[in-house]
Amino acid sequence: MADDSRWIALLLRLYPRAYRERHAAELAETMRACVERERRAGHPSALTAAHLAADAVTTSLLVRSSSRASSGDPVMQSIAADLR
Repeated sequence: MADDSRWIALLLRLYPRAYRERHAAELAETMRACVERERRAGHPSALTAAHLAADAVTTSLLVRSSSRASSGDPVMQSIAADLR
């Protein structure tokens, strides 16, 4: 993966805006460290990207579910608003 920053930034867009504003730098740093560790270990970049994407999707849904439970905001409406 030539430009890790670009697809990591796209993965971060999965998270709710408020969560991203608080945690984006830490999440991006952790993702880059994971990519570098896997690269040094000789693992395929595409597999690493797939694992990070699956983790980001799962985690972002959990974060949304948690915030939705406290705010009453429907998930799809929240996702659409955050992608804008």
